[in-house]
Amino acid sequence: MIEVPDLDSSPFDIFIADHCAHFSINSLIKLVHRCQLKVVSISNRVVGKEITIVLERDQSTHYVALVATYQALTTGLAEKINALSPDRTICIFGSSIAATVIASKLSTKIQFFVDEDQSKIGNQHLGLPILAMNEVPAGAVVVLPMNPSTALNIANRLAGRDIEFLF
Repeated sequence: MIEVPDLDSSPFDIFIADHCAHFSINSLIKLVHRCQLKVVSISNRVVGKEITIVLERDQSTHYVALVATYQALTTGLAEKINALSPDRTICIFGSSIAATVIASKLSTKIQFFVDEDQSKIGNQHLGLPILAMNEVPAGAVVVLPMNPSTALNIANRLAGRDIEFLF
């Protein structure tokens, strides 16, 4: 499963330098075929301004298991967040696809996003502010919606403040 920005629904994304390639549904399908992959499903209605494509290379169940693992990780993270006390300040690290997926499951619990990309700080994502890491209040929970090893590396790098990391 791959998710990429949908150039047709957001043509101004081509001027943002955080992606090395930009796709329409047609151009993504052409690339997939050149890579000898089969399109199982493709849609620009799963996540706003994104193309979601499910591919298969062979008849193995590896890809189905991979999607199931991703869904289990996001569901597990959502359950951990929902178990937190309602008076906790909760934010999501990042403001891209993974952050959007988690936020869509928890929109009422998230107060803001936090990002290290200076071009995003001060803007909004999903109607919530994007703050710098040094603006996160003490006692807040910073959700790291990524694979556990990457999340642990980020948590270790940003440790030392009175904040909790959840992944």
